Formats: sequence, C-alpha cells, structure tokens
Amino acid sequence: MKADLDDEQLWKAVVDASLELPASELYPFNEELEVARVCGKWFMISTVRGKRMVNLKADPQDARALCESFESITPGYHMNKKHWITVMPGPGINEELIRELVMESYLLVVDGLPKYQQPVDPASYGRREDLSICTQLGATSRAVAEDSRLTEKNLCRFTRSYSASSCQI
Repeated sequence: MKADLDDEQLWKAVVDASLELPASELYPFNEELEVARVCGKWFMISTVRGKRMVNLKADPQDARALCESFESITPGYHMNKKHWITVMPGPGINEELIRELVMESYLLVVDGLPKYQQPVDPASYGRREDLSICTQLGATSRAVAEDSRLTEKNLCRFTRSYSASSCQI
C-alpha cells in the first residue's frame, strides 16, 4: 500500500509532477502563493494555511467524485468550486494520485489553449485507453454516482496501476 503524504512530501510530489510536464514552470505569485503554469495559464496554486493546500483544475464530474471519496480533497479554496479542487495531506493522498491529479489539471489547461500554443496534444498526452471510467466501461456519470461512490481503489482515471477491468462499477 502506498504511504499517505505529509505537507513536505505533498509539496515535493506536486513540484516534481508539475516540472516534468512540457512547457510548465513554477512561478512565485507572491510571498504566500506558488503557482505552476503552462503558457502563462495556471494549473496549480499552492499555499500553507496551517497545512499545505494545493489547488488543481479538475473536470466537474471528477471533482465531485474526488471530493466525495477523499476527506482531504475539497472544492477549490478561494477558487471556482466547480472547476477546482483543493488537495491537502491526509488519508489516501499518495504520490501516484498527486501525479495523476497534476497531469489532469495540466491537460485541462492545455486543452483550453489555442492549438498553436499547445505544447502537447491534450487528447493523447499521458493517457491510456483504459483511463476514463465512464466512457470505457459504458457507465454514465450518473450511474457511477448512483451505483457506488468512487473510492481510491476504483478511481481508474487517477490511478494507472489499476486496469479498467479491476474497476467494477
């Protein structure tokens, strides 16, 4: 089982995952906020308010499922609660999950850039065919929500170590 991350480990995982992505950079927005951006657009914002808080963009359906599944993931702190999540150290927050969430946030931002500015193809970069729960398993997001609350074990989209077949919905 993967270890839960503390403040320092969470920050290191976020920074490492962010800087591995093409055309990304860390940007100190002010004394309290660190930002990762791609082509000038933010995909990660972090601060410390008692403990480390990392804001990441997320698909609204994924954001809702993540917030219901992890007590340390909440709607975005001081952000649009529909499109951003806040991740804090806690149960189930491990390096693999952080890498997936950072990648997803980055790809959402890249997808919104004009094609000529996109450093990667957001439809294929870093993705596998079995990542999307709803599309690959033929379930709708409503059926996913009604049949089972997503847990760390069956979040195929965010944990690449599980295949689509291991996520029985």
